[in-house]
Amino acid sequence: MKVSDNHGARIGFDDEGEGEPVILLHSACSSRRQWRVLKDQLIGRYRVLAVDLLGYGDTGLPAGTETFRLEQEIELVEHLMQRIDGPFHVVGHSYGAVIGMQIALRHGERVRSFCGHEPVLFGLLRMAGFQEEWDEIERLGEEVRRDVKAGENEKAAERFIDYWGGTGTWSSTPERGKPYLLRSIEKVALEFGAVLTLDEPLSACADLSVPVLLTAGTTGPLPARRVAEVLGQAFGEGSLRVIAGAGHMAPITQPDKVNPHIIAHLAAHPIS
Repeated sequence: MKVSDNHGARIGFDDEGEGEPVILLHSACSSRRQWRVLKDQLIGRYRVLAVDLLGYGDTGLPAGTETFRLEQEIELVEHLMQRIDGPFHVVGHSYGAVIGMQIALRHGERVRSFCGHEPVLFGLLRMAGFQEEWDEIERLGEEVRRDVKAGENEKAAERFIDYWGGTGTWSSTPERGKPYLLRSIEKVALEFGAVLTLDEPLSACADLSVPVLLTAGTTGPLPARRVAEVLGQAFGEGSLRVIAGAGHMAPITQPDKVNPHIIAHLAAHPIS
């Protein structure tokens, strides 16, 4: 693990291997360690940079969390990009895929390819007319933020973890892992505030100039799958790969289903 500093915030990340650089961006309530299986599969052919996003793993939160903006997360990744000379690939999951898309949109001249598993760009649901799905995820965000504000972190964590992993996921989580999730849920509340107010025009997504692979499961919550469908239509035929039996958390719980698609996409779009 390496540590860097960005405007007073400690950043934890891994920088291992040699070859074409690949930046890995994890999901909410997780850390760079979620990519350990993929990282092991890539090292030997790629230089892998897995970073802890703000408030996760070994990365601290910036001062003034009440004014948290998605821009701060993007700046963290841009800080990591300074370690790389030339182009690189980006891989993201859920919230990390949202950040990865922003990097690809802003730095298309450097991003060689982008892979994202179910990016949570929920604003697209309203734009595409999926009102029920929007109402569902907006309600989850409001409930999580309300619970955290009331100091009921365990209630918020159970609500959030069970939504994405299925009923009973929280109760079956090993006790040793719960303290981290209870701390992380406060960052999740901030993320909901940022993501639910992000109105990324679909036309901007369609203008993404890099090769894109989106993956989505068939068993996870419908709002995230709908977002993947909308993005798949915007990016064009062949950009969306639906993985039978996979869920929203598949990059963590079912890496054997997701990783082969990521690896194949990277190989199909070499930098040199």
